[in-house]
Amino acid sequence: METLVRPLQRVRRVITPSHAAWQSSAEAIARMSRREKRDLRSIPRSLINDYLLAASCREVGATLITDNIPDFAAIRRYIRIEYMAPWPG
Repeated sequence: METLVRPLQRVRRVITPSHAAWQSSAEAIARMSRREKRDLRSIPRSLINDYLLAASCREVGATLITDNIPDFAAIRRYIRIEYMAPWPG
């Protein structure tokens, strides 16, 4: 972990969810639940985490690089974010 996190910390590229991101993601999940008639208890924890990630990226103006395009395409209906698939490695 040290070799992964430390270089990102040095260049200030570590994002921690703010209170506003938590609130924004909760509001977006509630909207999604109402519009799609989904019971909040049925929403997978991983999707809730993705909403928080999306809200955090939106807050700092970051483009999210993810393999999880389907989930973030759905999330984008409720949180306007920029995302893209990883480039070939």
